[in-house]
Formats: sequence, structure tokens, C-alpha cells
Amino acid sequence: MKRFVSLLLVLILAVSMLAGCGRSEQSGRDSQGSDTGNGGGSNAGVSGDKPVLNVSVFAQEHEQAMYREVIKRFEEKFDCVVNFQVAGDQYWPELEAALTANAAPDVFYLGLGDIKRRVWADKIVAFDDLLDVSSLDRIWPEALNLYRYDVETNKLGVGKIWALPKDFSACSMTVNRAIIEKRRPQIEELVKNGTLPFFPEIDEKGNLPVYTFTEFATLCKVLTFEDPTLPETAGSKQVYGTHLWEDFTLQPFIWGAGGDYLNEDATKVLFDTPEFIEGYEGFMKIVEMGGSGLSTDETTGYMKFLAGRVAYFPCGTWDVGAFQAIEEDETINPGKSWFDFDLAPWPISDRYANLSIEERQDKWFGRVDSVGYAV
Repeated sequence: MKRFVSLLLVLILAVSMLAGCGRSEQSGRDSQGSDTGNGGGSNAGVSGDKPVLNVSVFAQEHEQAMYREVIKRFEEKFDCVVNFQVAGDQYWPELEAALTANAAPDVFYLGLGDIKRRVWADKIVAFDDLLDVSSLDRIWPEALNLYRYDVETNKLGVGKIWALPKDFSACSMTVNRAIIEKRRPQIEELVKNGTLPFFPEIDEKGNLPVYTFTEFATLCKVLTFEDPTLPETAGSKQVYGTHLWEDFTLQPFIWGAGGDYLNEDATKVLFDTPEFIEGYEGFMKIVEMGGSGLSTDETTGYMKFLAGRVAYFPCGTWDVGAFQAIEEDETINPGKSWFDFDLAPWPISDRYANLSIEERQDKWFGRVDSVGYAV
């Protein structure tokens, strides 16, 4: 059975990397779909004379199609059955309950923050015990090392491999350029009077439009308006500059102010430092100035963004397929009239307000994110 599990994971890993998709422990916008079997909640077994593997993930529609194609080929090649389940918004708490009851699926996602506790509780097996890990040399070492853990030294980044990376993604922002164009006159007026230093687009030298906290909040306020041209499928005519939530999107603001959550050796919290406070105030300024949706949950903001009702939103590689599908669908989005996405940088400290666009390029930060396949 271990042979089947390890072979399936290597095959799924290959298609995941090609798909450019993934997720951290924020499953809200990767949880659409249904299952193709009775899935997660039971251990590997036998269906007739065939071994059965239970796989539980969350995935967008374009990801599900690739999973199913890979699984179909795997079942045919190895004469086995794969019960593939796409979970809903409660993926992580449901997985926790299944692990506690010793009824977890054979293959499931592992968040970076869960590696130690899963190993300590003996809930996952090291891949060194399942396969020849030298065969994984085509995976970026930086991605693979995220899932290494040495039990004896209690150090992450070294030792055995406890999961295979489904993805390795930098999380920037994405911008709906269709909304920007609809508000071009208002934005150009702000540039003309000096409120904004430049228009929100990549310049002729390839420089990204990196704004300070105050500049970005001002821009988001201008991008919050009623848009009568939106299709009825949008659900509302109200458009917002952005729609952020703290547990995933606060970090770039803290880093953009030069702050952090912990000191270098992780022995002290830094919530009371001037840099952390400035970053948090920069995050809240968007709401205070009226440029953000008020809901704190991720799913609501994501659905608004897909409906053409949010200008700026976080973006990982897992999102690109869904964004492209909408952008390129002429039947629902003719001429990219209400959805035209591109990448955008996170804002930075107001201390950099006097810097040119060229000098701002290396001042913004985005998180690196990943989720892995565990057994």
C-alpha cells in the first residue's frame, strides 16, 4: 500500500507544479466542488481485489479537472481505486477531527505551521520511509526544505521530508485594470494635484506602481464607487478599492513598514515596536478612509473580486487559472469590460513618500506560501 501512496503523490505533485496552484490554511477560495468517491474519513482499504486510497484536498474547478485526469491515469496504470474528495470551507477543522479519531484520509494537506505537531503526534509518515527521496531532485530545494524536520534537533528545514510541496508561491496583490480605467479621470486628477505620485500602472521602464500606506488608502477610496455598468451577475453595483483580512494580508503591511512579528531568534514578540504599529495603522487606514469592504472573511472579498467589484486583492499562483478563465471568456466579459487582472505590489511605509518610483521597487514585501501533501 505504501508503494501506491508514494507513486500517487509523486504523480499528483507533478501536475500541481504544472498547474501553478496551491493554498495556505485559508481554504475559503479553494473549496468549490464535490467528491468523486466516499473520500476522506477512512483509511486505505480494498475494493474487491483492488487497493483503495482516500485523498482529501480543497481545489478550484480548474485544479479539480487536472486532479481527476491524473487520478484516472493512475487507477488505470496501477489497477487501484482512488477515492478523491474535494472538501468545503471547513477542511482544516474536519481534518483535525479525523486525525484525532484516527480516521484521516491516506493523503491530505499539511500546513507549514503544523509540521512539528503532526510529527510529535505520530499522525504523518516521513517520505524517506516511503520512497527514495533522491528521486525528488527536480523539486526546488527551497520548496522541499519547507517540509523537512529533524526530530532529534527539533529543527525545521533539515532532516527528513514530511510532505511534498503542492506549491511554492509568492503572494503579491492583483489589480482589476478594468476598474482602474473606469476611474481614470479621478485618479489622474489626484496625480495632477500631487496627492498621488503616479498612475497605478507599470511605467515604460517596467517599474511597478509601489504606493505608500496613505497613497494606497487614498487610491482605494477613489476606487470605491457605484458602477452601473456591471452585469446583473455581479450581485451589486458597489465597487470597493480593496477587501483585505488580517490573518493573511496584514503581514506585507508590517514588513513594508520595516517591522516583524517576532525577533530573529523567535524569543520575543514585536507587536509594540514603532514599525509594527505603523504597519498595522497603514492596514487600518484603508478602512478608516472608506476604501475597503467591511467584512473580515476572505471568501466574501474573493467572490466580490471575481464579480468585478474589488480593484485590489491578494493573489497566489493558485488563483491565476480562475482569473484567466473569467478574463478570457468573451461571453461573460466582452472586451475585458469588467475584469482585466494584472499583478500589483503591496504598499510601503509613509517614510518612503519622497522616494521615486525606481527607489521604491525593493521596499515592498509579499509572503511566500505553500501547502504540502502528507501521508
